[in-house]
Order: sequence, then C-alpha cells, then structure tokens
Amino acid sequence: MKSLFLFACCLFSAGIVSAQTIVGTTPTNKNVILEELTGKTCGYCPDGHRRAKQLYDANPGRIVLLNIHTGGYAAGTPNYRTAWGDYVGGLFNVTGYPTGAVNRTDFGSGVMHSRGDWAANAGTVMGQASPANVGGAGTIDLGSRVLTVDVEAYYTAAGTGTSNKFHAIVTQDNIPGPQSGASGNPSAILPNGDYNHQHMVRHNLTPNAGDDITTLTATSLYTNQYTHTFPADINNITVNMEDLKVAVYVTEGASTGAVVTGAEANMTIQMPPNAHDVATSAGAFGSADYCANGTAWTPSFTAENRTANTITSIEAQYTVNGGAAVPVTMSGLSLANGQSTAVTFPAVALPAGSNDIVYSIVTLNGTDPDLLSSNNNGLEGTVAALTAAPTATTLTEDFQNANLPSGTFQYSQTLAGAIFENPDNLPEGRFGVFGENSSSIDVSNCIRAGFGFGDWNNASGAVVFDNIDLTNNAAPGLSFDYAHALFNAGSGDGALEIFISTDCGANWTSVWARSGTALATGAPISTGSFYPAPNTSDWAIANIDLTAYANQSSVAVKFAFSKGTSANHLYIDNINFDVLSSVTAIESVAALAIMPNPVRDIMNVEFSLEEADDLTIAIHNALGQQVQHVATENFVGANTISVNTSNLSAGVYFLNITSSKGIKTERFVVEK
Repeated sequence: MKSLFLFACCLFSAGIVSAQTIVGTTPTNKNVILEELTGKTCGYCPDGHRRAKQLYDANPGRIVLLNIHTGGYAAGTPNYRTAWGDYVGGLFNVTGYPTGAVNRTDFGSGVMHSRGDWAANAGTVMGQASPANVGGAGTIDLGSRVLTVDVEAYYTAAGTGTSNKFHAIVTQDNIPGPQSGASGNPSAILPNGDYNHQHMVRHNLTPNAGDDITTLTATSLYTNQYTHTFPADINNITVNMEDLKVAVYVTEGASTGAVVTGAEANMTIQMPPNAHDVATSAGAFGSADYCANGTAWTPSFTAENRTANTITSIEAQYTVNGGAAVPVTMSGLSLANGQSTAVTFPAVALPAGSNDIVYSIVTLNGTDPDLLSSNNNGLEGTVAALTAAPTATTLTEDFQNANLPSGTFQYSQTLAGAIFENPDNLPEGRFGVFGENSSSIDVSNCIRAGFGFGDWNNASGAVVFDNIDLTNNAAPGLSFDYAHALFNAGSGDGALEIFISTDCGANWTSVWARSGTALATGAPISTGSFYPAPNTSDWAIANIDLTAYANQSSVAVKFAFSKGTSANHLYIDNINFDVLSSVTAIESVAALAIMPNPVRDIMNVEFSLEEADDLTIAIHNALGQQVQHVATENFVGANTISVNTSNLSAGVYFLNITSSKGIKTERFVVEK
C-alpha cells in the first residue's frame, strides 16, 4: 500500500510510526506470499504473471507478490536478477519456469508448483490460522531517495520452533522491457510494444536468510527498522522511487522454512517541500470518425495538481509516430491542490493510418520538473485516421516496404496508410506485417500481413486501408493472395472477411467471406506454426467484383479476421484494388464454378458471358507453369466445359480463363 504525503518543511522530523503498534493483536488467518520464479525469456511466464495478478486482485490485502527473475542472463539485454533472487532460486528444486512457492509450503509434491496450482494452494493457506500478525509502515523520500520502514511481528499464539526469521523485500512496479510470450498477458503490453513488468524484486533489506526472531511466545512483539538509500538505477534498470513497494513476512527458522504470514507495508511518499507534480488523465485519442481525425484532430489531456504548491503554468508536448515534438504552454494558471485543467493543443490533420500519440509534461511553473511519473496516466495511445478527400485512385500493397526490425520472423503493426483495429490488444508478434528482413535474405514476396491464429483464442482484429477515389473507375475490383492452415483436418474456425465502406468507416458492407475448411489453402498443421512459402500452392488468389461501387468518390476496404479455438496462422499479400481483373462479363452467381472440387478424374467448369469473346482456358500448377491446355475458342452465354484431369498428379492447381480484357483464376485440388 502507498499514499502521497503532503506536508510543510517543518514536519519532516515527524516520526513514521505512532505510539500504537502497526499490527493488531487479534488472531487472524495467514496471508499469502507468492514467490514467483520468472524470466524475461520464458514464454509461459506472462501467463504466470496474469494468473498471479488475478489472485492478487481477487483477494485484496491477502496476497503479496514477489516476481523473482532468476536463471541465465544474455549480455546486452536487461538484467533483472538480484543476488537474493538467485539465493531463493537455489533453495528449492526448480524444473521449469514459471514456478512459484506459496508460503514455501510443500503441498505434497514439493515447495515449487506450476502456475495452475497457485490459486488452490493460496486458498488453502488463507484458510489457516496464523500465530502472528505481520506488518510494516514507512516512508519513501523522493528528494533523498531514502526508504525507511518500521516492521512488527506480534505473536497471538506461540510460534513454532526455537526461532523465526523476518524478511523485508523491496519490489518495483512499472518496469518496461522485453518479455517472451507477452501475448499470454495482453494487459501488460504497453502501446510501444514493451512489456510492463510488475512486482519485480529489486533489493532485500534483510539478510538472504532473514533476521532472527528469538522470542516466539504468545503476546511477544518483534520490531525493527530498515533504511536504504537507492541509487538511480540497479543493473542499469531505473529505480523509480514512487513505484517501490515493501513486502514483509516471517518464516520458520530454517533457510527453507515455511512462510508463517506476511503483508505489504504501508508506505508513504514524501515529496520535497517546493516540489510540483501533476497527475494526468483523459488523453484525447480521436473519435470513431476516421476522416474527422484525418482532417482536424485536437490533441489534449487533463492535468491535476497533486501538491500543496500552486501551479501557474504547464509546458507540455506531444509526438506523432515518434516525430518532432509539438509544444504548448498553458500560462496564467492558478491550480491549487486537487484542481485540474485541460491541456489543449491546436488542431492538426493526421496522416492516414494508425498514428502513435505520446503526450508528456516538460516543465511546471517554468522550470520545475513534474516530480512523479507514476501518476501520469492516459498519455499514450493511437489515433486512427483516413483521408476524407482521397486523391489516390488505386490501392496496391505487397508489404515489401513495411518497416520491420532486422532479422528473421519479425512483426510490426506500423504500415503507412493502414489502420490496425486491435480490440483484443494482440501484440505485434500475433497480428501485424510479418516477414524476414535481413540484408542476407532475399525478402521478395516474403513479407506479408500475418494473423497469428495459432497462439491465442477467441479474438479478432482488422486492417483498414485508406480511402481511394473510384470516380473514374467503371469496373473496380479487388484481388489478393491468402494462405491459411487448419489445426485439424476437416474442421476449423479461423475466418477472413472483406468489407467496403463509402462513409469513412461509419458503416461497412461485407463483400467476401471464407472460414474454416473453405479458407484453408495448406495442409493441416496440429503442432507448430504455418509459414507459407512464397509462390507455392500454400497460397490462393481471391478476386472480388466491386462494380457495385463504381464511380464512388471515397471507398475504403477492411480485411477482418477472427478465430475461436481451432485454427493455425493466416496471411494476406499482394493486395490490388483497381480495375476488375477478370474475364469480361462473367456473371454467373459463382462467377466461375468448378465442380466437384476437389476432383479426381473429371470436373465441370461453368461460366457465362453477356458478349462473345475469344477465350483461352488452361490449367497451371502452383509454380505458375501451364500443365494442360483446355480450350481456345469463342464463347458467349452460359457454358459448361468437361475437363479430364486424370493425367494430373495430386496437388493444387489453378484454372485460368484469359479473355481480351483480363484473366479469371479459380483454385482447385486434385485428389488421387
């Protein structure tokens, strides 16, 4: 627990503990100390963090979390380890991460348990009577960076053994950094993609094994005081004093002795007497009207004075996509403690796409810093914008110019002119532009938009591309490549749907949809991830007739995806929104139908034309090579052609119908 202490300079000498004791004398049940062994390269650890937080939130005041980073360390990466953490990691048999000790108690299979056992074990502990009440209270002086905590352990009944040990461990919240498997705890993913580490152990105020408590008789009281001056950083990881917490607990005498009970100390933040601080909230991140954001978006946020000193001016700034900072100064203010004001910037037209916005406080009252960063909320977000009056008349996207990090298998949710709608907060590693970006790798056709179906369930998202002007396009069409694999043959719930909007995203109309087995292009993959090779049968082509939107002045397209619980990855590539690429006037309901599909020996091809045209019909393999000529002749009206496929090997093929105006392609499969 933590509170903000506002006081004048003359009160600095006041004691931190009153004449009364910190803890009560009435018997209580045990609280839980969860020592979670974790690591930044552990793919399942974020799920452990999520489960631990759920346990913490569901039991206010009863759970203390210690996230202990142990194990190997790679040079050049953040070092979150501590000597005390390595000591604890060596006390017990650890076979994998994450693992956790609930009050260092053996529940029948050792002290360390997997994350699935923590909730049940914690429930058992919280139902047990405790022989002692443990607590702490202290101050965190932001000026001197000194943490002081007074601790107590009052025995309501006789303790076990001849001695107990007292422990005081300092943790820190809100440490941004890398983390494997971050999608296992989506709420911890920051807008910039970093993982927000919580409850991370930073320092032990007591010896590794704890301080001795030698008197364990009923009504005995153990007291102590711990003081530590914190440096600006530990292992080059910044120590933000306002984010520190202190866990206090008692263990039975041996180094591996069970935890009796514990608590989170009640810490009060002391601010320098002349300091200034504001708490921020309510950052403006645009409206649901994408075109309004692209025309005139007004940046703003709210700032509230959190000190006893009057704030007369606020200098703030914001950035768009990491660009040059845009400043503003709010002068002539007179904000007393608890009063707030809107910090507003001039309206600006944003570029089309998902724009990353970051607000910040520069100075208060001309020269003073904003003392606390931990209460600055609502300052980072994304504003989605589209061009209200588009000048582009076509959309072509092959993703080859996406700004990907160097290396293999990279993702990014940054793509010029595109909006990533991400309601389920999927990280870049599960939703974004995917590919290989290395000077030693030929990236041609290897970068595409990817949706990582394989690693999450019951989620959705979409990519919206900027408006284009079809005023002079009498026959618009959309084509794209897609690739998808099922987890299990014969079933799946991955879905891809294409929508069109003519009013800047206020309303969307579905123009194409496939899901499950109809969406699959590759063989099922039940273990591992589906990575389609470029220019192979892993891919299929979709052609959509959009003549219903001919001559519209503003048209946007959305690629929407969703998954329930059973689907492997999905990819799209080579998007082309231009003139309809198909045979002139093929107008049957299915445009071009192949039956049956899959086929063994004979298939029927059905199509119709309003006007006569010379057509060439041929079959190509997945490498684009013609493997069978079907017909070259003049067609008109409704037509059905019988095609013998008995000489084709099993695999994926494409039937191409070439007219005087274009090519129509339909994928089919030959089975033997």
